[in-house]
Amino acid sequence: MTATSPGNTVRAFIARLNDKDLDGAQALLSDDFVWENIGMEPPANRVQGGAGMAHRLRAVFDVCVKIDWIILEQLEAGDTVMNERRDDHYFQPDLFPKSNYLAAPVCGVWKVREGKITLWRDYSDLGDFERQLGMSVKEFGAIIGRNYGQQKG
Repeated sequence: MTATSPGNTVRAFIARLNDKDLDGAQALLSDDFVWENIGMEPPANRVQGGAGMAHRLRAVFDVCVKIDWIILEQLEAGDTVMNERRDDHYFQPDLFPKSNYLAAPVCGVWKVREGKITLWRDYSDLGDFERQLGMSVKEFGAIIGRNYGQQKG
């Protein structure tokens, strides 16, 4: 892999997210970027544009003490990258009924064009998310101050 391979672009993006560097992460996105969360209800399952991505993640990052998204396996074929991750979130104390830690198993599909991410599609088990934190995704959104049915940016 070269320094500008699609796989390295995705790794750099995730590294910036781990640093909560939303501006740096946004710089790796194309103007027509789309992020889809398979399993979430429309319209919350789709975010368009880097500003939309930053808006969505800022709410989560603001209540996290630490983020550690770990790439367990990653494959690259042409402009497509697929990875298996564990997205660890260490939340501020006493926000959620069951735990302040979430270990979310995720599989991601990415498209990269000319060094910019055009598509980020995540597949995860929202039931697992809800069991770990002791609340629904909608309740989670209310606690962090975001209605996942709305998008700004």
